[in-house]
Amino acid sequence: MTDKLLADTVLGILFGIPKCCVDFHCKNTGDQNRNTPSHVAGIVACPECAKITQAEYIRAINKNRVCPQTCPDHPKESDLSVIYTDTRFTSEQVLWLKNNNKRYVDFEMEDNSMVSHRKQYDLLREKHRLDISKTPEDAETITSIYKINLAELDTKINHDIFEDHKKEIARQLRDGWIHFNDGHFHY
Repeated sequence: MTDKLLADTVLGILFGIPKCCVDFHCKNTGDQNRNTPSHVAGIVACPECAKITQAEYIRAINKNRVCPQTCPDHPKESDLSVIYTDTRFTSEQVLWLKNNNKRYVDFEMEDNSMVSHRKQYDLLREKHRLDISKTPEDAETITSIYKINLAELDTKINHDIFEDHKKEIARQLRDGWIHFNDGHFHY
């Protein structure tokens, strides 16, 4: 079994995707199939499941998931021991899950850059409040300076987010999860 086929199969079990849809997906991985509208983002239902409503499909997914969180949420770090011992996975599949958990787990820690951004906003708001309390007669000027500083901070944070996204895309390209050809990204 190829790594891609193994990954699709394991993730299908983890997220409760019906076996018929996983098999259909594995046999029909062309770009036209991946761009077909589906019940759940990233999942192309097999022809039979495509006939049912989105609500029915999601009920089936939630009923069959190994992941303790409901669709579309990913497992948390604290769920891993339960996932690794679920009997629906073979030993080969558990090994894949352990080696690739960064691909499917919402780790229970805040992104350092997000924490940093929030702190920067908090500090700026606090400085604005303190400056006005010290010299209320200059409130208009202080607020103008605050707005300028806020716009500069917004620009800096947007730049940081853009740089983080570029790094994440590069990582996914490097790891083979997305491909770029014909001027488009393909999953």
